[in-house]
Amino acid sequence: MAEKKKGRRRKDDLASDEPEKPSKEEYAVAKWLKKNVLTKKTKFLNHNVEYFTAVKAVDALMTTHWAEVKEGEEPMFSTRMDVIKFLNLMLRHKFFHRAKKVPVTEQELKAKLKRKLEKEKKPDTEKRGKKSEEDKTEEAESSHAEGNKKDDKQPGITDDKENKKRKTKIRLEMHLDQEFVDGLDAYVWIYDPIPVYYWFFGTLLVLGAIAVCLFPLWPPSVRKGVYYLSVLAAGFLIFIIALAILRVVVFCLLWVVTLGKHHLWLFPNLTEDVGFLASFWPIYQ
Repeated sequence: MAEKKKGRRRKDDLASDEPEKPSKEEYAVAKWLKKNVLTKKTKFLNHNVEYFTAVKAVDALMTTHWAEVKEGEEPMFSTRMDVIKFLNLMLRHKFFHRAKKVPVTEQELKAKLKRKLEKEKKPDTEKRGKKSEEDKTEEAESSHAEGNKKDDKQPGITDDKENKKRKTKIRLEMHLDQEFVDGLDAYVWIYDPIPVYYWFFGTLLVLGAIAVCLFPLWPPSVRKGVYYLSVLAAGFLIFIIALAILRVVVFCLLWVVTLGKHHLWLFPNLTEDVGFLASFWPIYQ
């Protein structure tokens, strides 16, 4: 009996440890945030990710219908604290996770540039030497020019335009404190819903494959129609190939007869990367 009770307790503990499923409201808020809140792309742990800023998300949700006061109903978000609590719940349900913004130093940028240059370098040693000498002279000239510019400026005075141009680059790292905070912290999206048209075209593809497999069971009239369509498609393909050969022959004949003075291309856009109708226009060039 004691062993049975222990087994039941273990099952209850396992059931309690199972994560709660997100609610419909959380999915609706996540879809709305993905569409309406500005996101930026970056690399995080060698993965291309999208992230948003906490303040912008809270500000955006405070202007939605979830924060509107209606007669006889309380809004889902009456204060910013309500939004923060809700987004914290979404964070626990793995819709996104908190990341830490780390400024990239100049040394790290230089190291990255060196790696790229080492990869792009050719095995020819002479070319390497010439490039390095040119780089040194360019660096010396640029440093000399910068020194002259700095000397021209008065000490203690900085240019606002230069400060704006010199924006510090950042990289993202995993934050140890996984909690939603109303601030400038970055939150990386984990939630990536599959678009509806993926399901639509996927269903059509499966149904089309099944229909092709059931071709012997089709009515005779339908099979005859498919046969004629396939013959038309093959004839059109042969026509395009013959037209491509004909335009090359016409060009070569005219070029030889006129000793290279005249050039004539029939359907010049036939082999270009354009639309179907644009491939046959203009007729000649």
